[in-house]
Amino acid sequence: PCTVQDYALIDVDALLDTARPQRAPVDPWKIIQTAWEPLRARYWETVFALSNGLIGLRGCLEERSRALRPFQTPGMYLNGIYGYEAYEHPWYFPGFATRKHAMLNLPDWCIVHIYVNDTHVSVTSSQLQAFRRELDLRDGVLRTFMLWKDRASGVSVRIEIIRLVSMARRHSAAIQFTITPVGGSANVSLRYAVDQHPTTSTLKDQHYLCFRRYQIAPDGFLATCAVNKSEQEFAMAVKYRVNGAPAEALIHSLGENIVDPAWSLTTDVAEATTLTFTVHACFFTCVETPADELMEHAETQVLQDIQDGFPALLREQRAFWRAYWRRADVRIDGHPADQQAVRFSLFHLRQSHPDDPHRSIGANGLTGDHYCGHVFWDTEMYMLPHFLYTEPRLAKSLLMYRYHLLDKARQRAREMDGTGAMYSWNSINGEECGTVFEASTAQYHLQSAIPFAIARYVDATDDAAFLRDYGAEIVFETARYMAGRGAYVPHKGGRFCINAVCGPDEYACGVNNNCYTNMLCQWHLRYAVAVYGWLRKTYPTQWARLTNQLALREDEVRAWQRAADRIYIPFNKRLGIHEQDDTFLSLDPVDMGTVPHFTDIREKLHPLNLWRMQVVKQADVVLLMFVLGDQFSKRVKRANYEFYEPRTCHGSSLSASIHSIVAAEIGKHDDAYTYFRHSAYMDLNDFKNNVAEGVHSACLGGTWMAIVHGFAGMRTYARGLSFAPTLPAAWEGYRFRVVYRGRHLLVDVREGRVRVTLERGAPLRVFVYEKPVQLQRRAPYVGELRG
Repeated sequence: PCTVQDYALIDVDALLDTARPQRAPVDPWKIIQTAWEPLRARYWETVFALSNGLIGLRGCLEERSRALRPFQTPGMYLNGIYGYEAYEHPWYFPGFATRKHAMLNLPDWCIVHIYVNDTHVSVTSSQLQAFRRELDLRDGVLRTFMLWKDRASGVSVRIEIIRLVSMARRHSAAIQFTITPVGGSANVSLRYAVDQHPTTSTLKDQHYLCFRRYQIAPDGFLATCAVNKSEQEFAMAVKYRVNGAPAEALIHSLGENIVDPAWSLTTDVAEATTLTFTVHACFFTCVETPADELMEHAETQVLQDIQDGFPALLREQRAFWRAYWRRADVRIDGHPADQQAVRFSLFHLRQSHPDDPHRSIGANGLTGDHYCGHVFWDTEMYMLPHFLYTEPRLAKSLLMYRYHLLDKARQRAREMDGTGAMYSWNSINGEECGTVFEASTAQYHLQSAIPFAIARYVDATDDAAFLRDYGAEIVFETARYMAGRGAYVPHKGGRFCINAVCGPDEYACGVNNNCYTNMLCQWHLRYAVAVYGWLRKTYPTQWARLTNQLALREDEVRAWQRAADRIYIPFNKRLGIHEQDDTFLSLDPVDMGTVPHFTDIREKLHPLNLWRMQVVKQADVVLLMFVLGDQFSKRVKRANYEFYEPRTCHGSSLSASIHSIVAAEIGKHDDAYTYFRHSAYMDLNDFKNNVAEGVHSACLGGTWMAIVHGFAGMRTYARGLSFAPTLPAAWEGYRFRVVYRGRHLLVDVREGRVRVTLERGAPLRVFVYEKPVQLQRRAPYVGELRG
């Protein structure tokens, strides 16, 4: 427990933000831990997690002593490697999810214990003189510093540990230990082990068989492992290297149980001499590598890493992240804490991207397994925009993941008695895993969110080949499914209605005509018709092939157009707002002062009690005001925001950023900044008290959106790219870069002025505060800041 010795030590802002007396030190490029806090250890494990989209490693200490065990949750994940177990439904109905899929916690290869003069160096020891851990956002590494003093000899030992998961070598990770005695020599022992029995908290049983094939040597081991039920395999190769110790100091110790290999080293280290111990680990999976080549690839890569050495990996890592920050950094002047929070968000978002068309980003990335590694609509609606406007090929990769799951989506549509394709709400391999069907299967807006992301990608990149070869098929098949979900209802004037759905607000399940779902479906069907016409005119051969393959006829396309034209859009003229659904205004009014904010109250109420309440979990109609913003006047946006915002408890981390964006657009600048901070600090300040289970990936992307789409007012409507910047009162200025149709732009907002520079690419017309501006190289636009 945290004990406050002096009231003067309390950081009031931190107390208000986090309910803790102090926050982590503010540093624009680092996240710093200055003391071992057992009760917050899992929080730090998530914050310090490293990943490259394939390999994920929680930021657990390398020490695994018995004293630490109750406080640690080590995690080693490989994106796409999962296990499953059957759901046990008391009553099973057609279409229910049958199996739970979960990302597996795999062998823990990071266990290193250090002994000095036969005494264990532990963070729990009173002999520890100093302790500090730093997540270096600029270089993409985790550093640990310890100063340990041996009472008997009086000798101190400096220990530095650097950990990286390579962004340049996607199959590689490494940890380096340097140990330096001060004030005399010391006898140092290192004991390295691999735990082959980690626990996957979201599954009941061990789900992989280690050492299907294996090789154990004095300097490491090599193995292929099989997953029991999913018939997947992966290979791991671990090698270590020692510098500063004689070769005979190495002792390879292997007990009778080969499942838990362990090695030890003991040597004398002279004063001011450094002992370096480096562990290299490489992983290959059947997702990207043929099963019979896994072990060979892993061994080849780890030998290459050993040959090149840790400094080479460190240089590559630094170069990757420096290039990323030059391209994608959002610089904030005048508020170091906000700067730190934004860079933290961008770092975790970027390192979660697998850069692989057969993988995507789960709701926790690879930092924890709370959401089992499942992929949601979060990816397309909240994460993809950052990649799209900073490195567009990464957005394409996320869309290709959906393309590769299209057959699974067709199968799911059939399971739900539908046609076309229905993407699973939460899934890894395309199979639906959500058991709360009222809020998962019923969220049909996912089927339109994916085409919406496709349209954004094509608009921002002019990548017609992607739309022709991949995107059109997704657009048509999901349009088929959505058209089949609706019906023309006489009671609604013969309008096309979509009933028994759940919109973004997951407290309103099984409702009719969720406005967000209907309007996004309307956009979706019209886009499908437009793509059909474009494909027929521009690529007649591919059009003929695809329509023949899908048995898509002209009368079906005309039916899409008719459904879009006749779709029912809830609107209340008296209030001037879009009703969230057919019944929202009839629900029981609620005193919002009695509803906990930033908490998912589904865990506190029976569904039949919750569904009666006029409480919104997260931005729903407010999200619509942003997503299809060109369809609404400023007056309608303001009316909807002012009606729904007081009724929203923000039980989802996806909510704050959208409220910030819309608030900025309608001139509610205090709200915009407040909600931005809720998004930016969601994980760093642990607003929801659940960061121990993993970062909120959608919130990371939402933070970028709150600045670029919110404060800077960036939109990409039919007329093209536009900006309407505002400057939060807490900041002196901010700047960011975006890529749009091959042009690289720098947007710089200061007190009193806006500057937009075309850094690369052909001239481009943009709009700034509705005014058309022709951007030319070396001739930036400079205008007056409004708002």
